[in-house]
Formats: sequence, C-alpha cells, structure tokens
Amino acid sequence: MNKVFIGEKIKAARKMSGLSMDNLVAKIDNLVSKNAISKYEKGVMVPSSSILNALAKALDVKIDYFFTPSNLTFSQIEYRKKNSKVTKKELTKIEYVIKDRVEEVFEGE
Repeated sequence: MNKVFIGEKIKAARKMSGLSMDNLVAKIDNLVSKNAISKYEKGVMVPSSSILNALAKALDVKIDYFFTPSNLTFSQIEYRKKNSKVTKKELTKIEYVIKDRVEEVFEGE
C-alpha cells in the first residue's frame, strides 16, 4: 500500500469529520503535530500503526478504511448554490461524505 493512498484516505476521513488538522491533533491528544498530519495527508510520511489506530478512533472509521482502495473518480459534484448559507468547510465535508457513500454503494455490488 503506498503512502499517498493512505494519506488521501486520512484526509478524506478528516474532511468527512469536519475537522481541521489542529482539531484532529487535539482529538488524538497531541500524539503527533499538525505538521505530521500534513505530511501523512501529502504522502510524505506514513503513520505508525499506533498513530493510525488513534486516527481511526478520532475520525470514527475502522482501521480498514485507510487500506480500502477507491476505484472511483469524480470530476465534479454539482449542487444548487442559490441562496445557500452553507460554508465552504461544510461544502467540503458534504462532498467527501458523498464520495465515501457512493464508493460504499459500488463496493457492495
């Protein structure tokens, strides 16, 4: 399993949780720094198994989530924007949740 793939899954889980990197660091009791989280997400470093377990718990995903490949690609998710009071952070969270749920549906086939 390559580091970039694991990093993408960490980032997706964090975005689905609506957490910033700082919030995630706090949620794992400062086991690693924000810089380390950033390096994991960019695929520069791979977290140890104990850190991966802490991340899974903090992000409310099973450890397997980080190792499950995604075979889908999305070019764009479109939605109504007129009179929307949804923040950019909330939109990002929604987009990651949609991608995750669609992947779950297609994996079940």
